[in-house]
Amino acid sequence: MLPEFLISGLGHGLVFTSAFVLGNTGVPSQLSGAAGAVLTSAQYVSNGVGIAILTIFVARIAGTAGFAWAFGFNTAVAFLGIALALVSSRGARRPANADEPPEARGAGAET
Repeated sequence: MLPEFLISGLGHGLVFTSAFVLGNTGVPSQLSGAAGAVLTSAQYVSNGVGIAILTIFVARIAGTAGFAWAFGFNTAVAFLGIALALVSSRGARRPANADEPPEARGAGAET
């Protein structure tokens, strides 16, 4: 089981880091804390809903077929999430501090 846990941990690290970077892109610096809180809340709510749905599959379908359906559903949702992330990341991005004056961003600061 150790290799599976290592792969899962690596995948979670890559996905969650990317999700938070993407979610905070374009957010003004004074709202970055609120954006992080919204992302974390959405993550917890979606985890709860996902576990509830997977539990329904396992409980309703007897034997190992229930687990197969649950893993299949989980895989389909993962691919849907990847597709949505790719589509949504194609838009134009602006820096998180684009609404600040150049002096506040450090441009024009003397060295």
